[in-house]
Amino acid sequence: MDLVQGRIMPSTWYPFDAFERIGYAVFKLVGKGDLNTARVFGAFTMQETYHKVYENVLFQEKDPTTVLKKFVTLRRQFFKFQDTDIDPLKMKALEENKVKMIIKAPEPSEYLEPYANQLAGGFEKLLEMAGAKDVQAKILKIQSETEPTSEIELTWSNPEA
Repeated sequence: MDLVQGRIMPSTWYPFDAFERIGYAVFKLVGKGDLNTARVFGAFTMQETYHKVYENVLFQEKDPTTVLKKFVTLRRQFFKFQDTDIDPLKMKALEENKVKMIIKAPEPSEYLEPYANQLAGGFEKLLEMAGAKDVQAKILKIQSETEPTSEIELTWSNPEA
């Protein structure tokens, strides 16, 4: 409750569960529990935040795979868990223009399904901003009661030269 009643400082680290609870409340109240709205919000967030704030970091090259790798590196800096073995976001190359994004949380939560949808929309937008065409984000796995891991498969075609 101190977090809700106190002052939010942009330079302060906050517990992941606070991020999770606030995100889930926004999903339920503003997004009315609609997973497609979470996906659209992810695309909007990517466009408005990452593209505008981190454009010089992410988009030095218009290569979709390189942009994804840079995003993963940047995103890791946003979350620090008590268990340092938890990597919140990994990218696994499957073949040319096809990767699997692996999202991990400290523990299972009802927020992870809307969060996976938010990230799927964000990844689609990120790839489009990197020049990729025919982008698709398919959620392969949503965290279970015992494993807080979700997986998203991303596919795209090469940008025109």
